[in-house]
Amino acid sequence: MRDFLTVDRVANQIRLRRSTYIGTFLLVEGSSDKTFYKRFVDQLVCELVETSGKSFSKQRAIEILKILEQSNFQGV
Repeated sequence: MRDFLTVDRVANQIRLRRSTYIGTFLLVEGSSDKTFYKRFVDQLVCELVETSGKSFSKQRAIEILKILEQSNFQGV
């Protein structure tokens, strides 16, 4: 189901999350990356965001990052 979320929708979810979370968002490709990086970040100040499931996940993460950068979104 997560594979069907568009990059715009994921970017909007991150924007909405900003209203209640002041930390940094770290974009990761999939659930295994999230599990791996969880050990290395302080989850009180850095939230891991899974950008996709299996296919084209690297490209999706880059597209989401571009969308957020175009709107001057801070902390990603």
